[in-house]
Amino acid sequence: EDIEAAEHHAPLLRATTIDIFGRQTEEKVKSLTGREDIRRTVLERLRELMKKETGSEMIRDVIFTKYLYQGG
Repeated sequence: EDIEAAEHHAPLLRATTIDIFGRQTEEKVKSLTGREDIRRTVLERLRELMKKETGSEMIRDVIFTKYLYQGG
């Protein structure tokens, strides 16, 4: 049931995650503690969104396996 709801809201979750990452500095993305801060921020925000959309936080954790930084 939770998987179906998460899949239904996947575009919102993806857009939110991309937005959060897009606002980070190069230094934060490159540092281990910075990446952990980003992960926690994403987790908290996704839980807030799912609580608002479904009434349940339903997301236990988020895992990012690769960080790529495209600086300009």
